[in-house]
Amino acid sequence: MPEPRERIPQDVPDITDVEQLIRYATSAQLARLETHGIANRVAARAAKIAPGNLSSALGGSKTSQLTETRLRNLDAAIVALAPAPRRDHAGALSMLGIRLRGTHSRPAHSGVA
Repeated sequence: MPEPRERIPQDVPDITDVEQLIRYATSAQLARLETHGIANRVAARAAKIAPGNLSSALGGSKTSQLTETRLRNLDAAIVALAPAPRRDHAGALSMLGIRLRGTHSRPAHSGVA
């Protein structure tokens, strides 16, 4: 029997809501992995996020959000897990978050990976 789908449906009723857009983009990246048999919980663990916390963040929880650190970790996990020919469109969630939120948590020249 196949596993139940883990995807949290995303609706963006307000395109000016930055957090809705980030959740939508994150869900889209995770859905691409899912087409290759890689479940959200696998990506979450690879990103050092508890699977339940990722589900809560994708669901719009105020207590579990897609922070810049989580987005950066998800980028690394998604790129690492994506099959080789599909990596060109993988990741970039942390940059999207920074651009949409208009924040910079660290200087570009800091050398921090």
